Amino acid sequence: MIKWTGKSTDKRWIKTVEAETYYRLLEILVDKGYIGDYIDSDSQLFHELAYVSPAVEDLEDRLNDEDQTEQALEDLENFDWDSVFETMTDQQFATAIAGCTSQAYYQEFEVVE
Repeated sequence: MIKWTGKSTDKRWIKTVEAETYYRLLEILVDKGYIGDYIDSDSQLFHELAYVSPAVEDLEDRLNDEDQTEQALEDLENFDWDSVFETMTDQQFATAIAGCTSQAYYQEFEVVE
């Protein structure tokens, strides 16, 4: 079990989420709106995933290239996120989540046995 706690800079916003896996934690955080959705190319999470996945990095690069944007947007709609998530390690998930600081600037992860 992974316990995530996120806090805003002023400590007025404090949320806790528990999940069985880091992948499930990521999904819950997205569903609750605590971090941006990975399918949104403008989100911090999409950008953080580009650091750990060459496929996402390539897609991000093409989205930022005027000559390739239209095709890249179509590719984004059909992107195989499962193939990205299947190859990620727990540390990569934790790093990607931790990089999403727009709401939860301070984050803690605790693995509960």
